[in-house]
Amino acid sequence: MLDVGNHASARLRRSSLICTEIWRIRKAMQISIVLEALFRRASYAAAYCAVFIMILGLSASAMAEEMSLEEALRLAAARSLPLERERLVREQAALLAKAAESIYWPTLRFDLAYADERRPEDDGSVDTGTLSYDMAANWKSPVGTDLNFSLTNHRRGTSDPGASLDPEHAARLELGLSQPLLRGLGMGVQLAGLSLARLSHRVAVEDFRARLNLLLRDVEHAYWGLYLSQQDVAVKQRSLARARKQYKDTAENIRRGLLPEHDIYVVEENLVSFERKFIAAEQQQVAARLELAEKLQGKPDQAVALVAAERPDPLALRPAALKDLEREGLALHPGLGAVQAQLAAARVRLQVEENQRMPGLDLQLGLRLNGVTGSAGESWARMGEGGDREAYVGMSLLMPLFDRLDDSRVAAARLALRRRMLEQEQVEQSLRFAIRKQRRVILHAQASLRLAERVSRLAQRKLSAQQEKYKAGVAPLKDLVQFLKELDEAEIEQERELVRLAKAVCDLHLAVGGLHRRWGIEVR
Repeated sequence: MLDVGNHASARLRRSSLICTEIWRIRKAMQISIVLEALFRRASYAAAYCAVFIMILGLSASAMAEEMSLEEALRLAAARSLPLERERLVREQAALLAKAAESIYWPTLRFDLAYADERRPEDDGSVDTGTLSYDMAANWKSPVGTDLNFSLTNHRRGTSDPGASLDPEHAARLELGLSQPLLRGLGMGVQLAGLSLARLSHRVAVEDFRARLNLLLRDVEHAYWGLYLSQQDVAVKQRSLARARKQYKDTAENIRRGLLPEHDIYVVEENLVSFERKFIAAEQQQVAARLELAEKLQGKPDQAVALVAAERPDPLALRPAALKDLEREGLALHPGLGAVQAQLAAARVRLQVEENQRMPGLDLQLGLRLNGVTGSAGESWARMGEGGDREAYVGMSLLMPLFDRLDDSRVAAARLALRRRMLEQEQVEQSLRFAIRKQRRVILHAQASLRLAERVSRLAQRKLSAQQEKYKAGVAPLKDLVQFLKELDEAEIEQERELVRLAKAVCDLHLAVGGLHRRWGIEVR
C-alpha cells in the first residue's frame, strides 16, 4: 500500500484511509461489506483503486516467501559471512599445502655475466674480460637425496702476454649427489613440512565443517521457532474467536433475561485475556521472523514475508540405534577429526626433533668433465672426450656435542604428543556422552509429544461436553471459560512438544557431526 500511495495520484492518496479500512476488514473476510462501504464513502475511482489494492492484499499469502527447511538451510550456507570466512581459511590452507610441495620440484638456473678486470704489472697493466654463460639444475628427492647438474662456459680474453690461450674457452660439466645417512634420512623427516601443511589443511576443513554444522543448527532452530510462532498465532486466533462468540452469546442471553448481568464480567475478562495473548503471539512471530532473516543473512525488511511452510514430521524424527550413532560420530565429528589431525602433526614434530639430535653423516659423490681450448667448439669436444675429468667420493660428519646434552626440544615434543592423545581421548568420551544424553532427550520428547496430543484431544472433548452442559443449564459459565483456556494451552503445548522433538533431533545430528550430510550439504 505504501508503494501504491507514493506513485498514485493525489486523489488516491486522499483515499488512503479507505484502503486501510479495507485491509482490516479483509482479515475478517467481509468482502461484500467492504465493497458496500467503499461505494458509500468514496468516489467510484477511489473505490476501484481500493478494490484493486484489496485484491492484491488477498494474494498476500501467495506473495509471502514460503520457505521449506531445506531451502532455508541451503540459503544460509550460501550467504553466511562467518562461514565464508572459514571457507577462505580452508582454501588458504589448501594453497599452503600445495605450496609446500614446491620444495620437491626441480629447479633450473641460467646465468649470464661479463667481468672486466684490470691489474698493474711491472711491464704495464693487464686487461682481462671474461664472459660467462652457465646453466644448472637441482632436484631434492623426498628421501633427502640432493642431485645437482651444472654446465659452465667461460670466454676469457686478456692482454697478458704470458697467457697460454687468448682467448681462452673453458667448459665444465659437473654432476653431484649428496645423501644424508643419519640426520635427515627418511621420508618422514624430509616430508615433515609437507605433512604438517596437509594436516593444517585438514584441521581447517574440520573447522569449516564444525562452523557449517553450527550454522545449520541455528537456522533449523530459528525455522522451527518461526513455525511455532505461526502455530501460536493460529491457536490464539481460534481461541479469540471462541471468546468473542462466548461474549456475544452471553450478552444476548443477558439481554433476554436468561443470565444475570454480572456474568458478562467473566466472559469479558476472558476476551481481554485472549486479546492480550494474541497480541503477544503476533509480537513473538515478528521476533521469530527477524531471527530467521538474520540467520539467512537477509535484510530486516524481508523478514515480514518469511513463512515457515513445513511442519515437523513425528514419524521421521526417530533416532537411530545407539551403536550406529557412536560409530557415525567417531567417523564424522569435526571436533574429533581436528584433534586427530593435530595428533598426527604432533607425531611428525616428535619424529623431526628426535632425528635432529642424531649426528649428521652425509655421503657425497661427484663427477667433473673439463675442456679448456682456444676454440669454443673444441672445448666442448674435449669435455665430451673425458680426458680432463675428476671423480670424487666423500663423507661429511657433523657431531653435535652440547646439543645431545639438551633434550628439552624432544621432551617438549613428547609432552605435546601426550597432550594431543589425552585430548583425543577426552573428545571421544565427551562425544559418547553427548550422543547418549541427546538420544535420551529425544526419547523423552517423543513421550511428551504423545501425552500432549492426548491432552489436546481430551481438552477438546471436555470443552464440547461442557458447552452441551452449559446449554442445558447444568454447568456454570466460569467452568466453560476455564475449559476454553485449557484447550488453548493444550493446543499450543502440543506444537511446543513437536518443535522440541524436532530441535532435539537436530541437536543429535549436531552431536554426531553429520548435520550437513543429513541435508545433503557436502564439504569439499
